Amino acid sequence: MRSRILLSIIFLSVTTVKANETYPAIIPAGYLQVIGFYNDSSQDTDYGIDLNRIVVGFSGELSEKIAFNVELDATSQVVLDEAVMELKYFPHTTVLIGQFKVPFGLEDPYPSDQLPTINRAAFWELFDEFDTGIELAGGHGPLSYQVAAFIRPKSNTNADHPEQDYVGRLELPTVFDAHIGVSGYYDRTNDPVERVDLNIKRLGADLRLEHEAVMLWAEYLHGKTETENIDTTATVEQQQTGWYVLGGYMFKPDWQAVLKCDFFDNDTHVGGDAYRRITGGVNWQVDEFLKLSADVEHISQEGVPGIETNYISQVQVVF
Repeated sequence: MRSRILLSIIFLSVTTVKANETYPAIIPAGYLQVIGFYNDSSQDTDYGIDLNRIVVGFSGELSEKIAFNVELDATSQVVLDEAVMELKYFPHTTVLIGQFKVPFGLEDPYPSDQLPTINRAAFWELFDEFDTGIELAGGHGPLSYQVAAFIRPKSNTNADHPEQDYVGRLELPTVFDAHIGVSGYYDRTNDPVERVDLNIKRLGADLRLEHEAVMLWAEYLHGKTETENIDTTATVEQQQTGWYVLGGYMFKPDWQAVLKCDFFDNDTHVGGDAYRRITGGVNWQVDEFLKLSADVEHISQEGVPGIETNYISQVQVVF
């Protein structure tokens, strides 16, 4: 229902705005990613070819101050990822309304077809990539910011009150084309069926350096989830920590070598669940439409003997 409402609002906006030589301007776009993989671990081996992602959509402008974007993920079934209106009526600020990417951190909101490695860092499993709400985005001078609120009606959940998510991010450029960002996330909800109250808090810091042929990304995440039993008021606390460091070098105009290390511990109070991965890879941007990637991942997990090795290749076509 929510997806149909968002699409209907955008469709009505497009069809009711008076057309002229420039507006409305609609641009279709999308991409297709097909991967081949070979997994070798101490437990088993696996290999095959799979559809990693197929995304289709369109974007455009209704006027100088109103833009929109719609994105559908058709990998296994058609799912609405993004349906957002962008309002540019205020100086230094754009208002986003609809369903859009959660503005936390650097790598997770980054477009999937532009990532340096095939897989994102492991700790992003804690977040929904898209959510529905309102966001203020903009900047003044060197500072840029994003502040978003996602408040879901309680009729869509088991909660006694609406689920409330608040997300914010600040980014500031420094020397040598480096940018430093900080992000915050707060989620409050309750579930009368499970009889628990949930309070989720997450903080992140990131560094982005892209200078000529060299790139460097780094992020750190710390999170805390408090689960309180409504009947007994007993509280269980779970803390998460994760980080990654990613380096890249364009050794030819269309060729990039990358090296990435990432770590994720889903509960620092409990041993045996830490996850470590080292990824080495290469990207070849054949032309503006075709990109070929190959990654090798070495993975170790506490409690799991041996090292798991994944060989992944990806063909990406942008249209």
